[in-house]
Amino acid sequence: MQVDHTLSSDEFWARYAQFEDRMRGSFDAAPVLQIAGWPGERLLGEWDYEGAARAVVHRRGDREITVRTSDGEPEWAVRQQWLHTMLSGSGGSRDLSRFALQPPVPAAIRVDDREAHAQLWQSAQHWHLSLRHDGYTVLASGDEEFPALLALERITDLEPLLAARRREVEAKRRSTGLD
Repeated sequence: MQVDHTLSSDEFWARYAQFEDRMRGSFDAAPVLQIAGWPGERLLGEWDYEGAARAVVHRRGDREITVRTSDGEPEWAVRQQWLHTMLSGSGGSRDLSRFALQPPVPAAIRVDDREAHAQLWQSAQHWHLSLRHDGYTVLASGDEEFPALLALERITDLEPLLAARRREVEAKRRSTGLD
């Protein structure tokens, strides 16, 4: 006997709408930050409905930078992201080993139009920047070079990011023949 666990298109989108409603309902529980003036696409990444973990993915061409908010400690957030990068195979192990051994360097950025002091870990292929802001840990991660003038700002309108995420999910479902 074979059981098919695939939802119909209508069932999937009804469930997806519930997830979006849960995101809207938990939006004010913790700050959601984005790169100020980002010229490319922005969409929501991971989202913890009950806690503070939220992520905004910024894309432009092949470049991707993710800004996460959490309630953990800044260095722990960096170490978790470093481990995720290593396990996902998106970075060379030699490069990541050097990265893990490097001490961070101070970096000044702007968050919500105020100067903020962060710690920056860099390697040849990846960088992670971490700081405390308004009682939360903020972690920005990317590949390529660290952007010299990084400024983050709080998101006040979730709808454009929800719409971008929905478009990405729609495209993936179409490309796999689910819709």
